[in-house]
Amino acid sequence: EKRSADSSPSPKSFVSQLQNSVSIALRANLWPLLLVKIITGIASSIHSTALPLILSQQLNFDPSQLGIGMSIASFSVAAFGAVGVSPLVSTFGVQWLARVGLVFRGVSSVIAAIVITAAAAAAALSTATVAST
Repeated sequence: EKRSADSSPSPKSFVSQLQNSVSIALRANLWPLLLVKIITGIASSIHSTALPLILSQQLNFDPSQLGIGMSIASFSVAAFGAVGVSPLVSTFGVQWLARVGLVFRGVSSVIAAIVITAAAAAAALSTATVAST
């Protein structure tokens, strides 16, 4: 059956869509998810910025090796997302995977914070050692 032009729902205005998004975001049960999402977004941004620097400056990757390494990392994440998630969802269920995902994101954020703090402390110590000699 074809719908007539009159029976199709009218599009919502930008303001009403924005109000709906804000009302959803203000739900108390979403705050842990949003907090973890923000923290892991920051950690991901730091990782994507720091990894090429570490690979090139500390591990002496040349530009071609750096490009291959970064491409393989991006491709593997995309491939798993395209192929690996469906069997996990059908085996364990959406709710369980969401909980496990939140735990892994939280743990990875803590690990990233520890690594960043340790790297900053090591850099500060090496700078202080060089300055004192």
